[in-house]
Amino acid sequence: MIWFILGIGVFNLAIGFAVALYVDRPREVLSEQMSASKSASKLAPPSETVPAETPPATSSVADTAQVNPVLADDEATPTDEIPDEWLDQLESENIVAGSFVEASVQVLRLEVGRYRDCLIAIDRRVRECLHDTQKQDLSEILTELKQTNQDWLAQQEDAADHLAARSGSLGALEAMGVQLEETLLEQTAQIESTCKTIDQLDFQTDVQTGCRRLISETRKLIDLAHSLRDRMQESLLAVVKAENRLDELEKNLLVDSLTGCGNRSGLERLLADLWRDDPSRLRQASCAMIDIDRLSRLSERFGAIACDRLLASVGKLLEEMVRDNRGTDVVARYDGQRFVVFMIDTGPRAQTSAMERIRKTIAESTFELNGDEFELTVSCGVTEVLTDDTTDVLYQRMRRTVECAKKQGRNRSCLDEGHGAMAVDPPEFEVKGRRLHVA
Repeated sequence: MIWFILGIGVFNLAIGFAVALYVDRPREVLSEQMSASKSASKLAPPSETVPAETPPATSSVADTAQVNPVLADDEATPTDEIPDEWLDQLESENIVAGSFVEASVQVLRLEVGRYRDCLIAIDRRVRECLHDTQKQDLSEILTELKQTNQDWLAQQEDAADHLAARSGSLGALEAMGVQLEETLLEQTAQIESTCKTIDQLDFQTDVQTGCRRLISETRKLIDLAHSLRDRMQESLLAVVKAENRLDELEKNLLVDSLTGCGNRSGLERLLADLWRDDPSRLRQASCAMIDIDRLSRLSERFGAIACDRLLASVGKLLEEMVRDNRGTDVVARYDGQRFVVFMIDTGPRAQTSAMERIRKTIAESTFELNGDEFELTVSCGVTEVLTDDTTDVLYQRMRRTVECAKKQGRNRSCLDEGHGAMAVDPPEFEVKGRRLHVA
């Protein structure tokens, strides 16, 4: 009887031990899971956060994603994400954009160049029809022009939509993004207005008159493309300056591809280097802006391609005439038809004398293009680089001064010594004109 009771006791102890092991096993598994979770949290990036509440053990990964889908979308999409099609386009040009605004500017700069090339090709074909009325491809040209404008307007609208969608999330470049969007909307309105005028042209009554009017309207579109191209260059430079990357620009980005002169970025780098090396601004320096008079008339007469060749010739002539033996006098293309001549260790009156010699030489010269001869004049605005100038202030003063010269009748020089622009009396010295063939 005693052995029977002892056997029952041992049996109960065995059952209790087994039950205890079974109950403790989930705790060990849970402990292992918690240890693994802690190890993973140490390896996770600091930006990742652990949810405040752990989902139930029965929840799947899909269920977890549904708990807070907004958080998942925010983590996957940065505020300045660049569209894939833009990234592909920039990559094909070996361009790396550091922000959405910079990508917008770079893409628009590339696309407006292609749009301009299409317009120039159409302009050339219209001019061929003007000289050969037997050609019957005006309908085809008009169809191509309409499609070209529609494609470009769609690209502008797409860029404007991207900018509007990111409004408020562009950080330090927010104001620039807003300005860029406004520029695109303004361009769109002007292009649409010109397109309506083209649609109303009459080619049935007089083909040549219709072609001449089409050339005039196409030139307006080309001028709009030039304006946007210059704005994009200006915006790109503003981005680079805002991010303190001016010193990082490669040499090819400091040269104007058409004229071979320095470009706006090159001029900015020159001024930045001067002010960095001379923080007290003890060295005297002057700048002059040269604006070609009535270039639009020549563009309408000869076409945009010919005017590009003329700009290249003027840039070369300016570099030849500016003394550069000291290595400090620089000619740069500011934008469009305007050039800047920068002279260090030279006062504004001395530079005015140099600019007057250049102005008179150009006015006395004869230009030849495609067998046609014509004259050319320029207006000049000279100013001293003042000790408290920023580049923007300096450029504004130069623009006002050259505008003063144009209001005085063009083919004149004006000087601003810090007290407002004043017309310069033409000097008495004689210059020898040249005969220049525009290649």
